[in-house]
Formats: sequence, structure tokens, C-alpha cells
Amino acid sequence: LPISFNAHQAAEFSKSVGVGDEYIEILYRAFWERGENINELEVLKRLATGVVDDLAGLENAIQTRQFHDNVVLFDDDAYNSGIYNVPTFLVGDQRLAEQPYVVLREAVSKIAPPKSSNSA
Repeated sequence: LPISFNAHQAAEFSKSVGVGDEYIEILYRAFWERGENINELEVLKRLATGVVDDLAGLENAIQTRQFHDNVVLFDDDAYNSGIYNVPTFLVGDQRLAEQPYVVLREAVSKIAPPKSSNSA
């Protein structure tokens, strides 16, 4: 299983209780900005404190793999489609792996220029 399987279970649980966006941002920042091990149960519970009201439910969801069917494993399916890094964004005919926001914004603007503020 991927090293983030537990984090994906926790994210799915947070979605089911209506705080998915908030918790996923916390997970993202913990992993990418601070290098925390977001696969560890205690880390996931600590990060959920104050956001997810039902920490026992979160723990149970992780331990029982409650949302297993909601998580696409990073395996042959990903590789067969040309995805080798996370995150990878498909923008037009480009595969942009682990790119900063400025690169993503430029790529998206080339295929979908910003709408004029005078548009109807």
C-alpha cells in the first residue's frame, strides 16, 4: 500500500463528516511544508484535532479501511496512464508533475485564458 493510504482514509472520513476541504488542506501543508509522516495514525489524529469532531470515528475509519473502495492505489493503473509522480496535473496535452503554482497557472492560462471582467 502507498505510504499515504491512511491519510487517504482520513481524508475520506473528513469528507463524510463535512470538513473535507479543511482537513485536506491541513494534510497537504503537514506533508509538503513540514515533512510530517501523514501515514501515522497519531499524526493524523493530531492534525484532525479541532477540525474533525469525531476523532474516534476517524481512527476507526483508518484502522478498518472503511473507505478502501474510495482510494485509487498508485500502481499499474497510474503507470499505464503515464503518471509517475504525485501530484501530476494533466493540462491539455501536458503532464505537469510536482510543479509550482506559477507553472500550473501559466499552463492553464494557455488553454483557458482568463475571462474579461466585462464578459456577460
